[in-house]
Amino acid sequence: MQSYIIAVYCVNKCCNILIGSRFAVVRGAVFAVIMVVCGFAAQAQQGIVKVDVPDTVCYGDTVVVTFGFDESYSVMFQYEEITLGQDDKIFLPDGRPCGDMGCAYISSVTFDQFPDTATVFSVQAIRYLRINIEHSYIADLYINLECPNGQSANVLRFGGTLNSLCSSEVPESGCVWLPGDNLSLSSYFGQPVDVGNLDTGCDSTDALNVAGVGWNYCWSNNTVSNYRYASGDGILYRLGHSHNNIVDSSDVEHYSNFYHPDQPFNSLVGCPLNGSWSVKVMDGYAQDNGYIFSWSLSLDANLVAFTPCPVDSFAIFGDGAIRVDDFAYNLVLPSHIDHDTTLEFTFRTYDICGGIYDTNVSITFLAAKNTWREMSVVENDLPVIFNDVEFNDTVTDFVFPTYEGVYGCDSLVHFTLNVWRNYNETFDTVVCSYDLPILWHDTLLYQSANFTSHNLTSHGADSITTLVFTVIPADTVETFTSLCKGISYTWIDGVTYYNDSINPVVALHTDGLCDSIVRLNILYNRDSYKALVRASPNPVTDVNTEVTLTDVSGSTSRRWFLEDRVDTARSCRFSFTYPRDSVEVLFTGRDFYGCTDTATVVVYSNVYVYWIPNAFTPDESTNNRFSIFSRHIQSGTVHIFDRKGLHITDFDALTGEWDGTKNGRPCPQGAYVWKLTYTTDFAPEVLQKDVGTVTILR
Repeated sequence: MQSYIIAVYCVNKCCNILIGSRFAVVRGAVFAVIMVVCGFAAQAQQGIVKVDVPDTVCYGDTVVVTFGFDESYSVMFQYEEITLGQDDKIFLPDGRPCGDMGCAYISSVTFDQFPDTATVFSVQAIRYLRINIEHSYIADLYINLECPNGQSANVLRFGGTLNSLCSSEVPESGCVWLPGDNLSLSSYFGQPVDVGNLDTGCDSTDALNVAGVGWNYCWSNNTVSNYRYASGDGILYRLGHSHNNIVDSSDVEHYSNFYHPDQPFNSLVGCPLNGSWSVKVMDGYAQDNGYIFSWSLSLDANLVAFTPCPVDSFAIFGDGAIRVDDFAYNLVLPSHIDHDTTLEFTFRTYDICGGIYDTNVSITFLAAKNTWREMSVVENDLPVIFNDVEFNDTVTDFVFPTYEGVYGCDSLVHFTLNVWRNYNETFDTVVCSYDLPILWHDTLLYQSANFTSHNLTSHGADSITTLVFTVIPADTVETFTSLCKGISYTWIDGVTYYNDSINPVVALHTDGLCDSIVRLNILYNRDSYKALVRASPNPVTDVNTEVTLTDVSGSTSRRWFLEDRVDTARSCRFSFTYPRDSVEVLFTGRDFYGCTDTATVVVYSNVYVYWIPNAFTPDESTNNRFSIFSRHIQSGTVHIFDRKGLHITDFDALTGEWDGTKNGRPCPQGAYVWKLTYTTDFAPEVLQKDVGTVTILR
């Protein structure tokens, strides 16, 4: 094997081996990545590679050279980010001050790799914010990113509705999720231990507060290739998740599925790149808890002074170098050889500063010797195994490259297989059951089946004759019809039938087929069909105007004649225009026997059921009595209570009234409670209740 190092660069006294943004190694090669990390938990990476190629390959083989963007390729593309972070395992303060921690987890990192005057000129300068976290409910959390000069952005807004000492510390701009997206308050971050305890909310050693599994969640506004971001309009960790679902993430190790922050990072434009960057995570609800395990912030490494020139393109030159695409080359022997041949290839890279770097590679292709083998078999002897390979059909010049066998790399075995096919014929025969049995090839046939007869061809293959034998029985065919009460039916015999007292029979004669006997079975409905429907709710209210109509009459088909359409479902819905008095819907139904009936359902509105005043003046000449004005109340009673719940009086809802006294003595000025129990004209079987207040003014 041969090894080639293309170039070396240094940044801030940290050196890396560089070959560029796109490169590759050949098939079967082992590559190594050499990297020096600058400072604690910081990385400034450019493309780095060590290239290994084989010295020799066998004739007919192809050397594949590929290059790409990550470790799944032989050579990695450049990374353009500087990342700092903290590895903490911190029990989040649980919705109230917890000792020295207070309400929020606050952690900072300090960047010093950039020029002193470098600032965040656009959201692309902030590659991503990553937090490894587990928590029971994401709606309880408030996450904020702050730059060295105090500018900040709300990464995740607090979506809880309960008050606690910590939720009161969430700034107004960080409260309440965006309208329309509040759909997964009870979804999880990571894999939490979903046990809450108000009494041990600050004690991370309590058994109920054991740590779960943290997942990486990444936020960014960028649209750079190699990253996958959530759409700018839909914040995906809020949509499509229900109670106890785990929100999609970058999982435990790999960074993907990036999300847009609630407040775009535009609010961080103008921040200095060097200095202390802080992340704040606050739990605003005092029962559910979680942990933070680590976090990191990545900034654009292209803003570092003296950034080395990245490699722009890649090429291979030499006889037999074939370009596949921008990311791959094939190295092959360009013509047939009968002796070992060595080819020279030039690996060349171009950087964006005009630099060109060449590395010469030699590969020897070993010539092959040939052996030919031919075999013939009949189809019944398949599969055939030759040289440890299974064959199920004819093959021509199948080549076995024997690299480790007796012939070594210098031997190729050419194999040809001829297969003599079986000869097949098929005949169809149809007979009536009264013509059985039938004699075929010395065999008596009594029932429908496929029968075969075997012979051998001159090559020894099977000659197979197949008889598809079909017997048509002269059976009685049962037919059924349903009759509604009072409806007649005329059958194929020309007779009209009115009930099921007889079962007529006819014989059907067909030209060329067997006779069949047909029997009519009449199913007669002796009971009249009755259309029955139900409407719910009825009456409708101003907060519930969606009405469901249900067919409860056992119909097999139906039609609802609504104002805007005709519906055939067993249950259908329509919107009641409120306020209006009522809506009539016509229903027609049909049962199993074809019987039909119609019904009309009237849906009422409660807006005109009754009206109750909220005050009266017993000592005045007008408005001196308290009574109920009704339209659709069938019966009812009004009960009067004082504010302490003591009973004062009752009166009939239709004819009675109250004069503001108790046992003949005037009641003092103030508010009194009334309770109405009643039934309506359109639902007389349902006892309904309502409660309110009325004020006596003196």
